[in-house]
Amino acid sequence: MSEEASNLGTETRRKQGAEFWAEFRDAARKVSGDDDITAQTIIVDDLEQRYNAVLAETKQLKRQAKTRSSDLYVDSRIHKLQEENERAWEVQMEAGKKSLERLEDQLAVVQHENDSLDATLLLQAHPPGNDGSHIPPLAPEQLREVLLLRDEEKGDLVAAIASLKRKHADRVNAQTFGDAASDDTLHELKATRSRLRESILSLTPSAAATANNGEARYDEDAAALSTQLQRAHDALASHEANAALLKTHMRTLVQIKASERHVAAVLLHVLFEHDGEWTKNDLQTQVAAIVGVDESIVIRALYSLVASGLVRLDRSHALGLVTSLLV
Repeated sequence: MSEEASNLGTETRRKQGAEFWAEFRDAARKVSGDDDITAQTIIVDDLEQRYNAVLAETKQLKRQAKTRSSDLYVDSRIHKLQEENERAWEVQMEAGKKSLERLEDQLAVVQHENDSLDATLLLQAHPPGNDGSHIPPLAPEQLREVLLLRDEEKGDLVAAIASLKRKHADRVNAQTFGDAASDDTLHELKATRSRLRESILSLTPSAAATANNGEARYDEDAAALSTQLQRAHDALASHEANAALLKTHMRTLVQIKASERHVAAVLLHVLFEHDGEWTKNDLQTQVAAIVGVDESIVIRALYSLVASGLVRLDRSHALGLVTSLLV
């Protein structure tokens, strides 16, 4: 009997779930008397319910742990890809700046060569007659190719010169406006000084007796007016500098690619609504939702604005702080 119970216990420990509880009930009925069957059945049912509840809770916790680990992996992967894209864009922008510097150097070289070629063509067209020297003429096809090439280079140079002329005209207009405003301010201050002097003289009982005191007072008024004039000049210079900077930023914004111009404008507008500062992740999420494009396009537009000097990206901030330089 004891050997059979031992074998039965070994088999019971190997079984699980419903089969385990069925074998457990049979063993309890065999070992216990008829009076204890009902009480043990209640205990067994209670243990089975607890076991099933613990098992269900364990499965639920396993599913939750698996889901959370998957979400964390996806989030980390997304952030890693975004950082890689940002670094790639920064490298491209640096390469673009270097390429622009090389093109400017090439433009200077081409301009020098163009001047030399013009001098050579002028000598060929009008050779000097007093020294007997003669420059062999170029072949017609070679001359035509050289002229076409130089025409293209001249076109590029003319466009660059026109751009420089526009910038110079804007600077002259801004300075003219500043000079006119300064003259108006000076005339207004002089008129105020004259009115003050007349009012002081009219209120003085004896102008001859108090001439010395009045003169000292005039000197004080003149010094105060001179200080006010200097402040007005400083304020005007500050406004002119801000206006020139704003014009430069506006031209830079217009020169952004057409595919990114609308997104860049929305970026600046959203930054303006948040007092010129916002975190990078929140900003790109908000702009992507407004425009209805992918966040990679928003990131491209953001770095275009950074390269143009319209916004600044502070990576020392935990979430990346974007600041508008127009506000």
